[in-house]
Order: sequence, then C-alpha cells, then structure tokens
Amino acid sequence: MTSVFNLRFYDIKILNRRGEIAININAKIQSSNNPIWQYLNTFTTSDKKGNLVQIDTKGNIIKIPEGWSKNHLLEMTTKTLVSISDNILTIKGIPVRLPYGNYTRPKIFHIKNELFISVTDRDAQKVYLFSSNGNPISGFPIYGIEGVDIVANKDDDSLGLIVQSESNGFIIYRIN
Repeated sequence: MTSVFNLRFYDIKILNRRGEIAININAKIQSSNNPIWQYLNTFTTSDKKGNLVQIDTKGNIIKIPEGWSKNHLLEMTTKTLVSISDNILTIKGIPVRLPYGNYTRPKIFHIKNELFISVTDRDAQKVYLFSSNGNPISGFPIYGIEGVDIVANKDDDSLGLIVQSESNGFIIYRIN
C-alpha cells in the first residue's frame, strides 16, 4: 500500500514597495500552515518537519530543529515565540504541559507592560491563561470555546477577558 501526501512548498519572495524582489531566496519551505512573522530581526515561520525557519535580510535561511509535531501552531511578536505542539505549550523556551486536547493557536497579549498568553482547548471548552514566564494565572482554566481577547479596564487595575461561550454568545470575565 502506498501513501500519498499532499505536500505544499512555499516559494518565498520578499518584495519592496514597488513589487520588485528585494531579497533573493533560493530555497522552498514545506508549508506548516503557520504565518510568517518578524521575530528577532528575521522573517520567521516553521516547516512541516518541526523546524523553526528564519530568513535574514540577506536571504540566508536558518533551520532550527524544534521537534514540533506536523500540526504545531505558532504565535510571535518581535521578541517572543510561543508554540503549541501536541499538548506542550512553550512560552519563550519554557515548556508547559497541558492536558491532551484540540488546542487553538496561542494568542499573545501585551497589556500594562506584561505579556499574557492564552490558548483554548476546543474539546474540553477550557481557556488557559499564562504569564510570560509560563506560570498559570490564578483561577484558570475557565469555560470558553474560542475567541479570547483581553482588555485593560480604565477604572481600575483589573483586566477583562472576553471569551466566546457558544456560537452566538460571549462571557466577560474580570481578572483582578
């Protein structure tokens, strides 16, 4: 029996404002379905083999083996990398073991000079929230199915966490 895999390769082109090639890249990257971010002064994504793929401004490609599963999900800022592979959430290199589940792409929030990372287990309908050092925020996980957002309350030092509760409903939690 022969297996056939649908492998997609990306031709990466970095263009200038006029649509002309600005950086020549002579390689193709096997798609992991993760976007490309600006991270640590590189264009960064990942491939299906579980490698972190970084492209510098000269077109050099650096592949760093991370051992992520083929369905891993990434989220980044210019200085912060968060990944989820199977049930391991990694925040800035700090692994956090979660119960096995079907997780959404992590989200990074920068609020009041602090980083918060959220991820939702769709099957268990639980929203997890962590600080940038991988510590869970007290009172979590909470009920929710997706669509997490965090806002700072103007009247006090609390935060509001908005989460989708069903196909047409939302719950707003107050975090002190």
